[in-house]
Amino acid sequence: MVKIRIQGTREENEQAKKFLDACERRGEIEILSVSDPYANRGNSKYERVYAEIEINRSQTGGKQ
Repeated sequence: MVKIRIQGTREENEQAKKFLDACERRGEIEILSVSDPYANRGNSKYERVYAEIEINRSQTGGKQ
C-alpha cells in the first residue's frame, strides 16, 4: 500500500483525483481510500487530501 498526500487548491486536488481515477480504470492502481479535504493552516488557499492506493505491479512493469 502507498499513502499519498495531495496538496493544492480545491481545483488542483480534483484534477489529481481524476488522474488517480484514470489510473485505476487502466488497471494500474486500486484506490483503497481518499479522505475528505483538510484546510491548510492560516489563510492558505490550499488544502490537503490523503489517498491510499495499491499499485498493480503487473501493469506497471514492477516485480511481484
